[in-house]
Amino acid sequence: MNKKNVGNKLPIYKLKTPEEILDYYRDWTASNKYNQDMIDMNYTAPKETVSALVKYSPQKYLKILDRILYH
Repeated sequence: MNKKNVGNKLPIYKLKTPEEILDYYRDWTASNKYNQDMIDMNYTAPKETVSALVKYSPQKYLKILDRILYH
């Protein structure tokens, strides 16, 4: 797998406060730019995660929750 240099592609890594990060994600997802950026960067974590679950999980039918909680 190629090493990806996301630090130079995504300004989110330069943000400092939780508020800055939350605002960035809100704008990023509201415009659907997030999905396109993940495609453009060949982001493979979801596929790799599914492959690992298929290979190692004894259960073949799983529900997966992907959620960020803010306090």
